[in-house]
Parts: sequence; structure tokens; C-alpha cells
Amino acid sequence: MPAHIHLHGQWHFPIALTLTLGVAAAVYLRGCWELSSISRRDIAPIRAGTFVTGLFLIWVAIGSPLTGLDRELLTVHMIQHLLLMTIAAPLLLLGEPLMPLLLGLPHSLAQMAVTISRSARSFGDSVNCSRTRSSAG
Repeated sequence: MPAHIHLHGQWHFPIALTLTLGVAAAVYLRGCWELSSISRRDIAPIRAGTFVTGLFLIWVAIGSPLTGLDRELLTVHMIQHLLLMTIAAPLLLLGEPLMPLLLGLPHSLAQMAVTISRSARSFGDSVNCSRTRSSAG
């Protein structure tokens, strides 16, 4: 490490990020538990492990002491990009998060998420229809 780069004093424990990722993990794991109790389709422990590992790697890239060096060293900054895009994102997707996250949320929040998703989808469908009509005419 070059002599002019000092890590101490630049990093503070990211409470909000840690709590957010912890809540996401708890909601996911609660949803896995709910899914196993209401259907035969269990989330394999390896899938739950990949999801939680993906969340942990997001914390490593964004919240760990590594962030104290990201403005000083391009290599550290690029490692953050690699962690987020090539490792954490696929791990999150391998965890098949949709159903566990919806089932893990309180019922009112899950209903709100479904409603927002449906309205966004219908808006996207209407935009696509209008584009198809304008290009055909």
C-alpha cells in the first residue's frame, strides 16, 4: 500500500445499510419458512445460503472498511464493481427471491408490492401497445 494512503479515520460502521440488509435477510428467511409450511416446494438450503451470501457481499462492497480505500485506489473501486455485478447479483438471483420475499413480508406490504407490480406491468404493456400502433401507422 502506498505510504500516502491511510485507512484509519475514514470508515464508520454503516448502521442503516447493515440494518437494511439484515431486514432483507430476515424477510427472505421468514418467507422460506412460510413457503415450506404451506407447500411442498421448499427453498433448498443452498439457495437460501446463496441469497444471504449475496447480501453479505453487498455489505462487503458498500459498507466494509474496503470503502475507506475506494476513492484512493482504483483497484479497490473496481473490486467493489466486481463484487456487486459479477458475484453478489447472481448469488441473489440463485436464491430465487420472489416468493420468499413476498411471503416473508407482512400481508399488507406484500399486497402493496403486488399491486405496484401489476400497475407497473400494465403501464409497460400500454406503452408497448402505443409504440406498436405508432410504428405500424
